[in-house]
Amino acid sequence: MKAIILAGGLGLRLRPLTNNVPKCMIKILDKPIAEYVVEWLQENGIQNIFFAAGYKWKKIREHFGDGSRHKVNIEYSVETNQLGDGGAVRNAFQLLKADPKEAFLVVNGDIITNLRLKPVIDFHKRNNGLATIVATQIRYPYGVIKVAKKGLVQSMVEKPILPVWSSIGIYMFRGRVETFLPERGNLAETTLPRLAEIGLLYAYCARGIFWRTIDDVKNLMSVESELASGVVKMKSGNCSLKNCNLINV
Repeated sequence: MKAIILAGGLGLRLRPLTNNVPKCMIKILDKPIAEYVVEWLQENGIQNIFFAAGYKWKKIREHFGDGSRHKVNIEYSVETNQLGDGGAVRNAFQLLKADPKEAFLVVNGDIITNLRLKPVIDFHKRNNGLATIVATQIRYPYGVIKVAKKGLVQSMVEKPILPVWSSIGIYMFRGRVETFLPERGNLAETTLPRLAEIGLLYAYCARGIFWRTIDDVKNLMSVESELASGVVKMKSGNCSLKNCNLINV
């Protein structure tokens, strides 16, 4: 199976750390974020990887080369202008050479997870949809209180897990999705809502996984602390499956 790593963003919220490198090359415990992604893909049996890159993309190539050091094959799809993640996937198709029925993975280059991919792939193939998004329940970062009349606090829960499902930047597509991809634009604003409207989008809902996205310095420091603690197991993460049916994003 093939995978596209989306790594073309400017990482503005992580300046000045991204002044000289793309966001995916910021280091956590002396290892670039993208290396966690590549290792995760390799551990899940994915050998052919395409970086959809742009900003400072040569820094990625300098580190990974052809991928042989990580026991994978790596190629680079380079955008000269910001295309958005949907445009970046479309741009990568000339290298991907995906058959219309062929399944492939797309993953954001700024996430760290231990999600097992085989159940996701099996789910995608079983439903025969055009696209599958991986979703999980996110922990709300603040305390939540339930207030009755006259301001009486009935309950208070610190950082609860929200009772909704959120996309976590991991997608399965079939090759014929190319016709739904924009030349410029984001998946969540163009391709995915359209596929949901016509009944071709499914969601694989995962519980019990470690998943973090690095959006800002606070996220970066938090993830580094979690990984350094040794509590997080990055290999063979467990998750349970719940069919979310069709989901709009």
